[in-house]
Amino acid sequence: MDRYVKYLHNQVSELLTNYGPIGVMWFDGEWERTWNTQRGVPLYNLCRTLQPNVIVNNRVDVGRAGMAGMSDKGYAGDYGTPEQEVPATGLPGVDWESCITMNRNWGYNEADLNYKSTKELLHLLVDVVSKGGNLLLNIGPKADGTIPPMSVERMKGIGKWMKVNGEAIYGTEASPFKSVPWGRVTQKPTRGGTDLFLHVFDWPSDGRVTLSGLGNEVVGAQILGNAKKVVDKKVSGGIEIDCGKIEWDGNPVVLRLTIKGEPIVYEPPVVESEATIFVKDALVSINPGSKGLVTRYTTDGSTPTARSTAYSKPFKVSGSRVTVKAVNFHNGNAVSEVASLVLNKVTPLAPADKSSLRPGVTLETFVGEFDNTAEMLQARPSQPKMLTSFELGDLAKQENIGARFRGVLKVPSDEVYTFDLTSDDGSKLLIDGKVVVDHDGLHSPSSMKGQIALGRGMHVIEVLWFNRTGGTALDVLWNIPGEKATRISAEDLWHGE
Repeated sequence: MDRYVKYLHNQVSELLTNYGPIGVMWFDGEWERTWNTQRGVPLYNLCRTLQPNVIVNNRVDVGRAGMAGMSDKGYAGDYGTPEQEVPATGLPGVDWESCITMNRNWGYNEADLNYKSTKELLHLLVDVVSKGGNLLLNIGPKADGTIPPMSVERMKGIGKWMKVNGEAIYGTEASPFKSVPWGRVTQKPTRGGTDLFLHVFDWPSDGRVTLSGLGNEVVGAQILGNAKKVVDKKVSGGIEIDCGKIEWDGNPVVLRLTIKGEPIVYEPPVVESEATIFVKDALVSINPGSKGLVTRYTTDGSTPTARSTAYSKPFKVSGSRVTVKAVNFHNGNAVSEVASLVLNKVTPLAPADKSSLRPGVTLETFVGEFDNTAEMLQARPSQPKMLTSFELGDLAKQENIGARFRGVLKVPSDEVYTFDLTSDDGSKLLIDGKVVVDHDGLHSPSSMKGQIALGRGMHVIEVLWFNRTGGTALDVLWNIPGEKATRISAEDLWHGE
């Protein structure tokens, strides 16, 4: 493997040295058990050293969480690569690319004639772009390098559509609307305004398309590639565009709607807190969604009115049970449904009565092909040994192995604690016998969080972990609301009777 890595680095160096500026380096194969983050990070660094502007996908490292394709923080790679799927609501603030085949196979398969139609592929393209992603559409060439005729036919169909509607795809951003009933929306900023591109999947027989929940003034409307004049008018809660009768070939029809300013969308605000339980008080924040809206809220469970408090910054609430409600207003009128969040005050779990404690945790190991931690615990454990923290050590180099860490966690204050458990494969975290994070099962490196209210003092902590094959990972972080998560350190961990 070391010889291969040297060969690989030489090949990558040649590609990034002899052929001018390279836009993207797209790696694959990180699912092979011989690849790990110790090899992935140097390969990523090599690419960025030779060409600082090159974009490198996340499969250069081992952080990709299966078909979902996204990596947790700490792994190399500039963007995620979901495979054969499109994230349901997109991934705001994250760069990603859905990798999808035209039929079922990545490579050429003479027997695989189950091709998606041109219409399906166009819907797929629009869906991905409307959610802020890029589409990598796979073609499986034949052994002689030629492209199967069915693939050529579909690419020509996509190209024909793009010649007319490309401006609604290239350089656009994700839709400002959560959903529309007739298709998808993309957008592109203009000087002093925004072009909204309405991709209509199923053309209405009366030629009328309604965009609900838009608060902006419309200054123009047009069917791309069609000189036919269209008429837009305000209707209750939105804009109606009357296109009359047009010839429809079954593929998406795109309308350009030019508006003043950034989109103002009449959707409910999002009320958030780091935890839905609290010990002393809870910090609440509200995201209005669109600029230009005023969010008004209450904390007594009543419906907000135009006289309710206007949200400006995060605020604290207290009491035994608090219901925060929020509504968006525009020009003094309520324009959204009510959003709410219920927060409950809880009594923290009492600390354990522990004495004669010594620093560190105990580790027992298990050998076997486990699919979950329950199977692991049925195997015979090794004799316990002492460690300073939750560290895999030599276990990180082994396959078909499991571990049980047990100790006592020193909790500094009465508070709600969030535990963040990263593992490859499965893991569980228990406090005083209660499961706080259940990240069990077979999966690539990924993290999962859980919360529990703990009283100041000593609490029994147990971490279960196993690995079948491939890379390994285990990390345990914790934090209280408003503070950054940190790794549970040796100073926090004890053991004894």
